[in-house]
Amino acid sequence: MTTPINGDVTAFASTLARADASSVRQVERRGAAPGGVAPTGEGPDFAGRLRELLDDANQSQVQATEAAEAYASGERNDLHGTMIALEQADITFRLVSNVRSRLVEAYREVMRMGS
Repeated sequence: MTTPINGDVTAFASTLARADASSVRQVERRGAAPGGVAPTGEGPDFAGRLRELLDDANQSQVQATEAAEAYASGERNDLHGTMIALEQADITFRLVSNVRSRLVEAYREVMRMGS
């Protein structure tokens, strides 16, 4: 079985949530979001969307692992479905990896602005 995604990723999401909340407070004090658009306060926040992405990626990985194990043990005879599940998990993982890389790069860029 696949181990759920947690640990460092959860800590990273928690850090992002705190940073997101801090940014929202700063924007609310100024009265408008960057670009002149007023914040609506509706819908999920950035941390919530990131958590959803990580949950979806984890679920996709678990389903792919279960499909592969079932096919390998002979319980499942659907090669196409198994390959589709594996490819979906791979694509989702690459998406999470790209989002992480862009977030880290954005964080580094913000940190360079202060120096």
